[in-house]
Amino acid sequence: METDLSRAFLSEEDAPAAGARASTPPEHILLLIDGTGNRHQIERELGKRYAVGLGWPDTEEARPVDLVMVDGPSFLRNREKLLNLKKEARGYLPVLLVLSERQSEGVDEMVFEVADEVVRRPLARAELTGRVRALLRARSYALEALRQTRRSRLLGASVEEASDAVLVTEAEPSAEGKRAVVYANPAFTEMTGYEREEIIGRTRALLYGAETDRAALDRIAEALANEEPIQEELLGYRKGGGQYWVETSIVPVRDEKGTTTHFASIQHETTARKAYEAKLADAKAEAERLADLKSSLLHNMNRELRTPLSAILDRAERLEAESQEAGKEHARAIQQSGERLMQTLDSVLVLSKLEGGSVTLSRHRVDLARLAEETVQSVTPRAERKGLAVKAHLPDERPVEAETSASIVERILANLLSNAIKYTDEGTITLRLFTEEEHAVLQVKDPGAGISEEALPHIFEDFVTQQPSAPVQEQREGVGLGLAITQRFVALIGGEIDVASAPDADGSTFTVRLPL
Repeated sequence: METDLSRAFLSEEDAPAAGARASTPPEHILLLIDGTGNRHQIERELGKRYAVGLGWPDTEEARPVDLVMVDGPSFLRNREKLLNLKKEARGYLPVLLVLSERQSEGVDEMVFEVADEVVRRPLARAELTGRVRALLRARSYALEALRQTRRSRLLGASVEEASDAVLVTEAEPSAEGKRAVVYANPAFTEMTGYEREEIIGRTRALLYGAETDRAALDRIAEALANEEPIQEELLGYRKGGGQYWVETSIVPVRDEKGTTTHFASIQHETTARKAYEAKLADAKAEAERLADLKSSLLHNMNRELRTPLSAILDRAERLEAESQEAGKEHARAIQQSGERLMQTLDSVLVLSKLEGGSVTLSRHRVDLARLAEETVQSVTPRAERKGLAVKAHLPDERPVEAETSASIVERILANLLSNAIKYTDEGTITLRLFTEEEHAVLQVKDPGAGISEEALPHIFEDFVTQQPSAPVQEQREGVGLGLAITQRFVALIGGEIDVASAPDADGSTFTVRLPL
């Protein structure tokens, strides 16, 4: 009996070859065959290529089914169950119904509500495996189509919700050489004011106007003709006529054969950025204009003030030499006022050069001890006229050298010593030089009245004068640029400067650190 039932499905010449090896592919076939011989014979044959399950699985966690093979009696018993299985399956689930010749005569349309294909036994092995393979291939295609559909829906949803405008046009141009728009997302409508129905079927030329860069449009046209991607920034026109800037990236969309079917354009509005850039450009142009005006003013001031001041100072010096004692006093007053004006002019010009970056550096090895001695000697006559002494405390080990600018270090020391002389009424001003790790330290200390708490935090700012912390004997003159210039000089040569002073302290101490 078993042999007869087996031959009902497989003919003798299709019997499996001895020693054939079985494999376990991923496809899972569910066999719902009543006849034991038929079921085992089919299981052995299909088991060479597929995973075969016999009967309904016991648990819901069983492996998903890729194909169901069922005979007539089992089909009649399990019709509703099979129908539910197909509905709950992930995608297309083929059902292969195998009937006898007599059973196949009664097949009606209701059978095909469940079965995808009906075959009649006896069934040769080649026909069995061929039918199974064809149905599994159809399922594979259906699943891939489902995945593609889901990806398309996901892509479509992403494009619809994108914040940037997306425009899709045909690849083939019309007789006029224009490519019609076939899709526009909501962001495009929000950006341009055009509804979808107003742009679909029309061309991107609707978005451009008289001030749109024609060269950029020509580059886009050339790239589309060559089916190449391109990115340009263009001036566009909204529906109401308003202008906007947009960064457009256009790429060809190709099918599975590599044929370009459409062009997709992603448009990111850059109007705000362009407006900001325009403001920056205007501000830069205005700053350059003011800088030129300032340079011209300083140049004229240098020429128009320095020449007469030099003449005044020269004449005052002659008057002092030629006049009697009373006249000499007036001549000295003129000379002192002229020198003060000349110092102010020099300070303003130097500050302007520092701010404009036009001060040139000439670095070389500088003997700081020797430079300190020379600077002290140069300011000593002025200090002696006030009854002050200036001393230099230098290290025994010499020289103390640094890679820096000698002229700038000399200006720094001269400014600090002159400032100390101005704000000291009696005593000795000291200039100390010593080394500290990888720095040379220059320290100017005066026994003056010190700096007030209010002025100390702002002492290196422009036009801030040093307010003494206690009454002094004479009025201090100056415009408040000396220390501001000094700090800039120190920064220019890579150094640091700080000040220590308090109302109850003995004067002020300015410390400059320079890299060795």
